[in-house]
Amino acid sequence: MTASSKHKDTDAEAREAIFISHAAPEDNAFTIWLGAKLSALGYEVWADVLRLKGGDDWQRKLEHALRHRACKMLLVANPNAVQKQGVRNEIQIASDVARKLQDNAFIIPLRMEPFEAPFLIAHAQYIDFTRGWARGLSELLETLQETYHVPRNTRDGEAIWRDIQLLHAKTLTHQPERLISNWLSIDGLPDKIRYYEFRGQISERRAQAAMKDPPWPLKPFRRGFLSFARIHDLQDHFGGNLPLASKGERRVAVFLETGWDKIGIERVEARNQFSDLARQALEPESKVLRCIAVPCQSACHQADACNVRPGG
Repeated sequence: MTASSKHKDTDAEAREAIFISHAAPEDNAFTIWLGAKLSALGYEVWADVLRLKGGDDWQRKLEHALRHRACKMLLVANPNAVQKQGVRNEIQIASDVARKLQDNAFIIPLRMEPFEAPFLIAHAQYIDFTRGWARGLSELLETLQETYHVPRNTRDGEAIWRDIQLLHAKTLTHQPERLISNWLSIDGLPDKIRYYEFRGQISERRAQAAMKDPPWPLKPFRRGFLSFARIHDLQDHFGGNLPLASKGERRVAVFLETGWDKIGIERVEARNQFSDLARQALEPESKVLRCIAVPCQSACHQADACNVRPGG
């Protein structure tokens, strides 16, 4: 045997490829994404999604790549994939190759979600992709480079994977799309804001405790609080031991524009106070989106509340 022929045989047996075993078509999108990333970094990558046409010839090429070109097989692992006969066949071939190479880490499962590992890979160390593709890829690259020293090459595999991405890509279309949102559409605002104080000698501790968990939005102010609610609704909450006195009311539009001089609230503070009350009204934890909505139901004829409805 000449030196040149010996060199040719060595090249033919060189294992420089990464083989990706996956369920088709369920895991095609992930495999295309991963193959393109690895190929862009200089790795030679083989996978079933590279097939442009069917036929036995392609299957032979794929099997040859796994048996003779692959230095590692990445298994896209999830409950569906490991039950696929095609995937199981590739696991069996890869196990034969691992024994031949005496490489117990020839198969590297990529854990896409919890799965029951087949017997042949029960002890294989997986790369976790359940926390995100990007994090999984980072861990995989570190493993390929630092642990297994998988070689890179300069072949133009990136162009092939780019073509595959374009082949499987979906074109943009102009059509309505439903948007799920937690925003709220506000149809109207309360008509008036009111200032209340506690009458007579009361327990300040009890008053503070009652103001922490009201059925209506309220904002402590001086010896009382600001609220959109009417006195009879509030008194039901505070009870007889905390009697209330109404100290005045002001139209919300005027309150926001000029403040409330009579009780010492300037324009900027008025807007801050209103914002706090509105925030309480719209918080999911609020016992009432009834926030300002219950007056709408009980006294809407007086136009003294806002209508709040879920919106997109």
